[in-house]
Amino acid sequence: GRKYFPELDKLINSPPSPSLLSSLKNLRNLKEVSSIEDLNKLSELPLSPLFISSQKTLVENLYFARFINAAASNLHLKREDAMVAMQYLAHLESQSELNPKNACEALISQITNSVMEINNFEEFYLWLDLNDLILEKEFTDFDLAITALENKFRTLISQLLSAEDVSKMRECMEHLAKVQSRWDVNSLKSMIGENILVYIRGKKEEASEEELFTFKQALDSMKDAEFDQDTNLRIEELANGLKIEIRQLSTEDFFLSRSSIPSEPIDFNYFQKCEELKNGLEIKETKYRFQHGSIWVNLLKATINHKGKKTTVAMKRYETANSEELKNYQKEIGILKTLSESEMDGFLKLYGAYLEESPDQTLKYSLNIVMGYCKINLHEEIVKRKSENRPFSQEELNDMIFQLLNGFTFLQNKKINHLDVKPHNVLITEDNKYKIIDFNVSKAVENFCSTSTIHSTSEGTIVGTELYLAPELYEAYSKFKRNEGPRTTRHKPVLSDVFSLGLTLLEAATLDSRQFNARKYSSELVKVLDSLPYNGVTKNLLKCMLEFDPRKRLDFKNLLGMAT
Repeated sequence: GRKYFPELDKLINSPPSPSLLSSLKNLRNLKEVSSIEDLNKLSELPLSPLFISSQKTLVENLYFARFINAAASNLHLKREDAMVAMQYLAHLESQSELNPKNACEALISQITNSVMEINNFEEFYLWLDLNDLILEKEFTDFDLAITALENKFRTLISQLLSAEDVSKMRECMEHLAKVQSRWDVNSLKSMIGENILVYIRGKKEEASEEELFTFKQALDSMKDAEFDQDTNLRIEELANGLKIEIRQLSTEDFFLSRSSIPSEPIDFNYFQKCEELKNGLEIKETKYRFQHGSIWVNLLKATINHKGKKTTVAMKRYETANSEELKNYQKEIGILKTLSESEMDGFLKLYGAYLEESPDQTLKYSLNIVMGYCKINLHEEIVKRKSENRPFSQEELNDMIFQLLNGFTFLQNKKINHLDVKPHNVLITEDNKYKIIDFNVSKAVENFCSTSTIHSTSEGTIVGTELYLAPELYEAYSKFKRNEGPRTTRHKPVLSDVFSLGLTLLEAATLDSRQFNARKYSSELVKVLDSLPYNGVTKNLLKCMLEFDPRKRLDFKNLLGMAT
């Protein structure tokens, strides 16, 4: 210990007691120690006789000084050893007779060298504890170590940004959030934000739906980063544009074309009964608006007078110049009426629907469907929880699974196939009730011009969202995109819905959106399911839902039986 603590000579040269001389025989190899590992072995010797009377402090100081010496001489210093050495240094610094300046300089140099060798964020965050310890112990000479940590963080961020991958850029924002309470990273935040905005603007025109959702998640992560007002406006503008493009792509690329939906005669009598909805209706906000063919689709937030009370509602508005085109949406209204009148908790209340002249002067007719309103969908909740590192608890996930299985079992009993199950089509109320929505591509087997039964294998146009399609549909759709087959396939719709719900629940369980519906990902899917931090019942339910072979896949009724 004399190398960095010459003051210890005064203590060592004082007359030792007989008991200390006897006990020091256990430390005869102290001078041979050249590494922390050797020192740790030495500390395991029976040294209890040393810790007696006034000699305890001397022996502790000798040990602490030797440990610091070994740490400061270690060319590949481990983070945990650096932390211990600094704790010992703080202890020695508190004693007036010792001056640890030389030890500080040597230890700082070794810590800085070790920090420069860090090559990933996982290792970096382990070393980040040093920053907090330096501030806590008020080490005045350790600015160089903190600077090394800051520079290493910037280097790692730059490496991620150079990959030109928006997922990596979003990861940068998440890393930034973890350190912004420690350091001033405003300039770095601006650089990352600008990279994300420029990248998305340049790529969104040719992006797939999955990529658009990734862009949307990146923008969502930026909303909590407290940018300047101008940047926040650009983020909001780009995010709103992506919402519209996602809706357009989902409708135009993956959904059943409206012309192929069996037509139903328009029930004008029903619409006339709902005319009173217009009285007192007040539009508050346009959530999105996009064009599909000759029809404009709008989702509006509004208020109505319902039973003498002002009630917030969601209104879906279809606008067209040709009233005949509106008959394609009679099916959706029929399903919504059936579900609303059932008093089941898993669906939105339908207040009614009415026809009127379109507010858009270039169009003529408007069909308005007025439903219950929820602030957030499951997709948005997953993104929010991921940014907060707040996974669903076992109880929360159990409640979600049970509610959704209950709702889809009801649909199965009513012989209604949803055909587009995904987190975006599950709303969450303020009291954590889950509502299944968006039945505009759904098929009600008996009531809407179909002769097949709920479990029958039938041929039809592939509908849904690519990332959440069941494997049997994804495989057929992939062939269609490669011009190797038609956009039709034979399958059991209810079992395809089961797999899509399984993917939805898995996304909630992992807070991560990844593709698992291609057969090449089957082994990876098994690993992810096995590694979930939930109980065996939950894992087994998800495994049953995510069975790749539809012949072995359980339907909603049987799954609900397992869940209860």
